[in-house]
Amino acid sequence: MRQVEHIQDQEWLQSIRDSYQPARIDEGLWIIPSWCQPEDSSAVNIILEPGIAFGTGDHPTTRLCLKALLSLDLSGKSVMDYGTGSGVLAIAALKMGAAMACGTDTDQLAVRAAAQNAALNGLAGRFQAVQCEGSAEGPEPLAALACGAPSQSGAFDVIIANILQGPLLELSSRLCDYANSGGTIILSGFLDEQWPTIREAYEHELENFQVSQDGQWVAITGIKRDNQPLAVNPSLQSNVNA
Repeated sequence: MRQVEHIQDQEWLQSIRDSYQPARIDEGLWIIPSWCQPEDSSAVNIILEPGIAFGTGDHPTTRLCLKALLSLDLSGKSVMDYGTGSGVLAIAALKMGAAMACGTDTDQLAVRAAAQNAALNGLAGRFQAVQCEGSAEGPEPLAALACGAPSQSGAFDVIIANILQGPLLELSSRLCDYANSGGTIILSGFLDEQWPTIREAYEHELENFQVSQDGQWVAITGIKRDNQPLAVNPSLQSNVNA
């Protein structure tokens, strides 16, 4: 009986493996299941253990975010992947030159999967996965401090959030606070008809929106505004007071 169960387990595992194949996302960017060999050793090859958490490259929003990352110069940058799932976006950013990345998720299994996938890619020392609350009202760990960033507010050069419309709207202020002035924020996980609502929630903090679309799914990239008050020249201030 145990031998039969063992054979059935092996067949099930093989069927799972057969359902995942190397995926070419764009020129020079591949997602490779851990049991496969890269087809192009010179490409950015992201090695994943698929099926544990969201983000295997087969969903349009994952592809949109990966292509958005490709359009950026990530050299030396700090990256937060909010709702990291498998960690694919953070891992991609690191392989594209980012100095460090932090992945957060509400699901402890996803946090573990992301950390394991980072290790598969030899990036454990530059990536940290953190479990978060996922609501604007609830407490959230100091993800930035946990990842070695200087402070929680304005700690990251790039923020990626590939989550659903509801959390994107609820967490708009928090996500923008994590980015430094002039930093880049990439948002996805919503449909074409939801884009105007997303824009309304973020346009007070972001500018220079760029929109990309894959079928009915959308991703946007925006730059965080510098909302700091302008410094007043003391001599001018004296003249005004006079």
